[in-house]
Amino acid sequence: MSGAEPAPPTVFGAADALRCPEDGSRLRLVSLVDFRAQLGAERPLAHRRSGPVRLPDWLLVRADGKAGYPIIEGIPLLLVPEMIGVADEQNRVDIADARYAEAYEEMAYYNQTSATMAEAMESTTAYRDAAKAAEQPHKSFPEPLVDWLDERFDSLSQRDAYRHIAPIAGQRVLQLGGKGLHAVKFLLAGAREAWCSTPMHAEAAFAHALADRLGVGDRLSSVVSIAEELPFPDDFFDVVYSGHSVHHMITELAFPEIHRVLAPGGRFAATDPFQAPLYDIGTRVFGKRESVYCRPLTAARLAPLATTFDESRIEGHGAIVRYPLLALQKVLRVEPSMGAAIRIAEIEDRLARRVHAPARWCSSVAVTATKSADGARGRPPGGSEAPTPR
Repeated sequence: MSGAEPAPPTVFGAADALRCPEDGSRLRLVSLVDFRAQLGAERPLAHRRSGPVRLPDWLLVRADGKAGYPIIEGIPLLLVPEMIGVADEQNRVDIADARYAEAYEEMAYYNQTSATMAEAMESTTAYRDAAKAAEQPHKSFPEPLVDWLDERFDSLSQRDAYRHIAPIAGQRVLQLGGKGLHAVKFLLAGAREAWCSTPMHAEAAFAHALADRLGVGDRLSSVVSIAEELPFPDDFFDVVYSGHSVHHMITELAFPEIHRVLAPGGRFAATDPFQAPLYDIGTRVFGKRESVYCRPLTAARLAPLATTFDESRIEGHGAIVRYPLLALQKVLRVEPSMGAAIRIAEIEDRLARRVHAPARWCSSVAVTATKSADGARGRPPGGSEAPTPR
């Protein structure tokens, strides 16, 4: 190696565990100096996407040696459009492609939000929720619910999801999407190792800041990636959890990737808003929380779950209360305690059962699945995966 090279970075994750999301090949840590020497020092480099190139000091280079992924502040950017190679040999990737479009359109918003939260860590709801979980014995997960749950408007869906993936102790887990709160909580629940995969660099950075603050940073790894192209080997995780992120995914691509990276017998769970008949009314009356994508799940978008996993279930909760509660948070900055949120949700479900409200009226779903012991795939296509009754 050249004497001019900077020291190797601390990569937040075991580089040898990662794979190229495009061709599945192993990745190895290579300095920019050596990478340029391998390709020809005078040849200009470019990303697979259009636009100016941001050259890092170190990259994760794939097996063919012709392309690599940048490492920014210790976090690998394993997005195919960010791949770096010789400019005139790159096969361009259009970030308007459905796999990448939403992530790139939302990057500025979520990166800014996460950076702002990191600056005021101890005042964030994420920090308070994680600190509350840290006070519980790890073997108790997910009880008591009031201390482990954090999704106030989807509390019963998160309860169902957490009960499906428990126990967490001793497991290797992946949080798919988000700022890493759940990955950190799983470490507090005794997971031996947790990963955070998000398309947003600042979200991954926030996850590490949160984990360090709570004393579990040495067991957290992260990557910038999308669910449709996960940069992990087959059968790698015992548990995959996604909180409010599946509705951002192309489910017919993401669910097979989740199945692939789960070990035989591994569990997947997610919580998400569901497009009930009252959704349009609720959003017109009370508005949305953010000026970003909000496409709640539908039965059609959930259908690939059953064709991917041999064992799966979609449990619906709520119908109406979600929208006024969101309005209170958005307009008046009033947020119910976790205990109050659980009680309100339980009352609403009891009323829904009493009046025999259709399951499709639910506003929140728990999506759960288990990979079979022999790794077999799910049922043949046919029909929609609608929520089951409450």
